[in-house]
Amino acid sequence: MAQLSEILEAREHRTKLRLAFAERNLASISLSFNIPGPRKSDFIIKKAFDMTVEMLERFLLANRILINKKESRRLNDAAGDFYLVPIVETKHAISDNGADEKKANKTIKSICEYFEQSHELRRILDVDVVDENGNPISSGKAKYCYLCSQPAFICMREKKHSLSDLFNHIEKKLRKFITTNDLEFTKSELSTFATQALLYEISLSPKPGLVDRFGSGSHSDMDFFSFLNSTAALSPYWSKIVQLAFNHAQIDNDFYNHLIELREIGIEMEQVMRRFTGGVNTHKGAIFVVGMLVYVVAKLRC
Repeated sequence: MAQLSEILEAREHRTKLRLAFAERNLASISLSFNIPGPRKSDFIIKKAFDMTVEMLERFLLANRILINKKESRRLNDAAGDFYLVPIVETKHAISDNGADEKKANKTIKSICEYFEQSHELRRILDVDVVDENGNPISSGKAKYCYLCSQPAFICMREKKHSLSDLFNHIEKKLRKFITTNDLEFTKSELSTFATQALLYEISLSPKPGLVDRFGSGSHSDMDFFSFLNSTAALSPYWSKIVQLAFNHAQIDNDFYNHLIELREIGIEMEQVMRRFTGGVNTHKGAIFVVGMLVYVVAKLRC
């Protein structure tokens, strides 16, 4: 648990880092979490924070706000987790004169506010923009309470909510956020591995009597491209298996009924395979073996 003096000292250090960029005529963007109370960071908070930093960096690039990630600063101190990065260039500036710089900074602040409001964690996020002179760009909008619709400063002043209620609410949202993003990562990773496995298998050449890059071997109804077509058709279904494993991990351990649901996806995959290969069986065995592997690995990760 951090002491108030330590938190204030950490915040002062963050201000100095912002001013160091301003001395080089660089505006900056920072990200932190609004965590009430003395406990500002732990494993869950930091993991959610690191995920959010990656999202913010992609968001800024998509909005044509160029940052210098090599000069970014990441801190984990008494005030919690902190990310600071200088703005190198923005396509929103019209020219290099002062008025247009001010307009560009306002636009950047508005864009960052949209990131906050559209993000799953919303109110927990605090994305600040400081201009080239070291001045914070304010939206003038009041922050709202985590638990009710009142402005946050009113709830703080009147002590409407206990710290434990606030922290439990925040931790619940952070855990849900992490679970959702871990699931999406697992879907992407295992789907990629499954697709790679099928591509590597058919690409292995030569394979006497079997289909490879050089010929169809003893098969007259399929060739190398039949396998490519089938692999492409099956690729979206591996993530469905991961989702099924996640769903099953949240409920009772009724493996028999779980197996029936998994079999349904396998049957659908076989139907799709035949539709894209003109009725030829290219991957029926792989659907079973790789499908079971994906399911088991995904469930172990849940």
